[in-house]
Amino acid sequence: MASNNSKYSQEVREETAKFIIESGKSATSVGDEMGIDKNTVCRWVRDYRRKYNLRRKRNFRKETKRCFSRR
Repeated sequence: MASNNSKYSQEVREETAKFIIESGKSATSVGDEMGIDKNTVCRWVRDYRRKYNLRRKRNFRKETKRCFSRR
């Protein structure tokens, strides 16, 4: 949940996460396009999936690896 001093609104977080899930684009590439840290965007997707009880894709491990491998 976004705190009162968050840089991005809850709406932006959820719309971004929804776009990533529906488009199949990687959270890393969307984060790069938006100028947002990849870990932040990956967290938004994780939180969105939890909130709406969405199952992960079969290649979730691959996506997770992509999110956290370029530190």
